[in-house]
Amino acid sequence: MIKTFTTIALAALVLISCNQPGSKKEPETLANLKTSIELELLANAKYNHYALMARQDSLPEIAALFHAAAVSEKAHVDRQVTMLLAHGKNIGNYVPEYPPYDLRENLKTAIEVEYYEAMDQYPRFIAVSDRENMPDVSETFTWASEAEAKHYELFKQALASLDDPTVVLAKSYMVCPRCGNTMDAEHYNDPCDICGNEASKFIEVK
Repeated sequence: MIKTFTTIALAALVLISCNQPGSKKEPETLANLKTSIELELLANAKYNHYALMARQDSLPEIAALFHAAAVSEKAHVDRQVTMLLAHGKNIGNYVPEYPPYDLRENLKTAIEVEYYEAMDQYPRFIAVSDRENMPDVSETFTWASEAEAKHYELFKQALASLDDPTVVLAKSYMVCPRCGNTMDAEHYNDPCDICGNEASKFIEVK
């Protein structure tokens, strides 16, 4: 009888502790948002810097690409921070640190990072946010993933252009501020082929 009572009492204590404020485990999606925001802030900072350096090296097309990618990454940051705040969290202090300017190496790294984000990071994050029933975050991650896939192709072209003068790069870009879609300013989709945003809201980057 005493043993049974003790078992019931322990079970009750477990139930009570599980219902106490603060005992609920934080969704993994929120941690993924923080990770993504930091990576996007890093990309924004280094691409802006690399754009300035490429322009000083008289490489306006590559400078324009870095600048456009930086604007795109900032769009990802803005939207993901909004998602994080909507769930009662914030990013806190973060100071990006990145390698110094070395055009060829910077382009190679950009290719690797954009591929990783598009093909690995964001698909994993989307699977988690789907599981945790956060469709707004899943949509945001999906848009970012598709934009990063475009960056991957654009940076590959830029790297190829260093050794092959027949590879022609865009002189300017249109960036969708809603999803970060990055398009050749002479050949872009209206509306945005990623999020459906109207072209009148695109940002032209040179």
